[in-house]
Parts: sequence; structure tokens; C-alpha cells
Amino acid sequence: MRNNEIIELVGNELSTKGVSDYELLFLESEDLTIELKDKQVDSLEQAADKSVSLRVLKDDRIGFSYCTKFQADGIKMMVENAFMTSASTKADDCNRFATKDYDTLPTVRDLDPKLADIPFEAKVDALKTLEDAAYGYDERVVSARKLEFSQSNKNIRLFNSLGIDCSHNKTYFSYAAIVVASDGKETEISWESDFSNYFDKLDPGEVGRTAAKKACESLNARMIKSGKMPVILDRIVASELLSVLATSFYADYVLKQKSSLAGKIGERILSEKVTIVDDPLYDGGLATFPFDAEGSPSQKTVVVQEGVLKSYLSDIYTSKKMGITNSANSIKTSFSAPPSVGHTNFYLEPGTKSLEELERDMVRGLIITEAMGLHTANPISGDFSIGISGFFVEGGAIAFPVRGLVYSGNIFKLLNSVVDVANDLRFYDKSASPSILIEGADIAGE
Repeated sequence: MRNNEIIELVGNELSTKGVSDYELLFLESEDLTIELKDKQVDSLEQAADKSVSLRVLKDDRIGFSYCTKFQADGIKMMVENAFMTSASTKADDCNRFATKDYDTLPTVRDLDPKLADIPFEAKVDALKTLEDAAYGYDERVVSARKLEFSQSNKNIRLFNSLGIDCSHNKTYFSYAAIVVASDGKETEISWESDFSNYFDKLDPGEVGRTAAKKACESLNARMIKSGKMPVILDRIVASELLSVLATSFYADYVLKQKSSLAGKIGERILSEKVTIVDDPLYDGGLATFPFDAEGSPSQKTVVVQEGVLKSYLSDIYTSKKMGITNSANSIKTSFSAPPSVGHTNFYLEPGTKSLEELERDMVRGLIITEAMGLHTANPISGDFSIGISGFFVEGGAIAFPVRGLVYSGNIFKLLNSVVDVANDLRFYDKSASPSILIEGADIAGE
């Protein structure tokens, strides 16, 4: 069945059950992953998926179901399941679907028009370029593992009975590499990745060189003595930290008392150097999209401005429940799950200094380039204790690599101790941050 036929069938089926309010989300995706090893394709995966999910609203109760078989019997079963689950959920007058109170949606450009014209050989050749760049960087590079190219083409359509009917098609390409370096005594492993909505905007050679550079620079790492010292969180580590922090700004987490930020709108919670933004319209972002999972137009939201908490991230339900403006942050984590509050392109705004300038300003301290176990940090209290590695800085310049250290602290206190922010913002995922300089970090070593 085609999408319009499904819409008609669902409407007819629900009308016999006395349901007039419903929402359908269609997802079609085509994905390709290629892995290369020693100039040969080592693994090839192709997948094409198609699904539709349904939400119904009856007597202020929400029901949900989904289907991957676009046939009449499967669609009717989806309708029946959604109707039955609505009867077993709690009635709440804040349960509502989006209405079309806008003329046009924001414009985003994330579809590569050349997708169909990119030959398979060009993708394999790009991986060979990546591999050559990794091995060619330094003679100490002994292995280039998991050389991967990924491609995705997604088409999403959202329709509801209240006048919403919007769709968007986007493409995504990425390279990733794991590189091993050895000097005969020690071995180090590092990785690098990059993504874009356009195939031609990626540089596979740069991904290979960067992964090799990281591995080589980490050789012969040392321990240092325990102490309190300034640290620079590399942008990758700072991004991971921001990802852990993100849920604290979710309106549903605030309502459920799973966030320590409840009732703190207008208060200074972080350093004045810190401004945090959620922007689903960010050019080239991984989560860029013109509308959210409920059909509300996407918009940029400043959650923290110069250290002051300005807003939470919300959807229709949580905004009505809290009496705040909907930030259009409804997302779908899976076709088999109903939409929920989530972040999009969530980032800490960059400053004006380069990373090298932060190093000179720090004079003596640590650059943390890798954090092990940051995902185990408590998202409510913010407490963490993680293994770290990176570089020791002395005289305002990198002196030697370090590893085997432990950094213990609190995410909120850490971000309250930010004294400067670099200009090297880069997205590796949905969360991003430039490198940040922090004073007074407790580091455990020898």
C-alpha cells in the first residue's frame, strides 16, 4: 500500500471506533556500509527499511503502535493495537497533537542531489585513499583497522488529522578509521571520523592522517603525580560530557524529578563563559531537520546563556504541563517507540581563542583527549570518576603524553569552573563542544 492509501484506511478504521485525532509517521531508509582491509572490500552491508507508526488520541488518552508490513491486514492490526493501548493509558488533558499554526517550515539543505550518480567504486576508492593516508603518515603506523564508509538516505513524512502533512528527505555520509601505531616497545590505538550530508564535502585522506597522528603522538605516555591543576578538555571529551548533561535540560526529566535543574530558570548554574544551544536548523548538523517528531516547526533554543539557565527542551505535552513555550524537541529514537523529548544539534558555543592559545594561557597542566567511562557519570547529581589520557603541558606547550590517570568531580561544578572556551567547535555526533579550559581539577596519578 502507498502512504496515501494507508492514511485513508487508518482514518476509516478509526472513525468506526469513534476516534478522530490521530498521527502517522512514515519512515523509509536506505543504508550502505563498506569496510576495507588491505585495499580489498572486507565487509558490505545494504539495508532498506520501511515503517509506519501510529498515535491515536481518545478521551485524552494516547495510544501507540507501529507496522513494517504495508498491507491492509497489517495496517488494520496497527490501528487495533493503538486503539487498545489508548484505553489502558492514563487520561491527561495535556495530551495533544500538533496543529498547523504556521505558513511554511524552515528550509534546511541536507540532501545530496548527486546521490544516485555516485558509483560504488568511488566509495571504495575513497576508503583506499583513507588507508593510504593512514599508512603514509608515519612509519610507526602498523595497522589500519575498521576503515569504514557509511551512507544513509532517509525520507520521513508526518501526517495528522489536524492538518499537519510534512515530509523531508536527507542524506548522510561518513568515514571512520581505527589506526594502530607502534615504536617496537609500545603500541597505541586511536580513531577518527567525519560526516557530512554531501559526499564531495568529505576528505577521507584527512580522516586517515588524523587517526594516525593521534596514535603516533600517544606513544611513550607517562604517569604524573597526583594534584590539583588546570585542564583543557579536548573538544571530543567536552562533547561527551555535554551529551551526558543534555538530559538535565529535558522537560520530562524535570517533571519526573530526574533533573537537578527543576525550578532554576533564570538562575546562574554554570560559568559565564558557557552558552549552550540546541539547534535543529544548524547547517550540516547530524540532527538537522525542519520539523520535530510531532510536526512542530524546528527552532533554535538557547538553554544556557552566559551561565544562566534560560529554558528547558520540551514537546507539546511537557510544554502544556509546565506552562512553557514548546521548543519543538520531540524526537523519535526508534520507529517502534513513541516520540519523546530529546536534543538535536546540542552544543556549547565556541569562543574566539585557538586551542594553542588556551595551552599558552594554561602554562602548566593537562590536555585531556580521552575519557574512559564518562557515560557512567550520574546525570542527576553530575558526579563522575573517569580514567583519562592526553598530554602534559609545561611552559605553555605540550611536553609529553600521559595515561593511566583518574579525574573525579562533578559535571556542573566542572562547567562552573570554565575560564575560557576555544574556537574549535566540531560535531562528531548530536552533541558538540569546542575545547574548554577549566581551573582546579582533581587528578589522581602516582
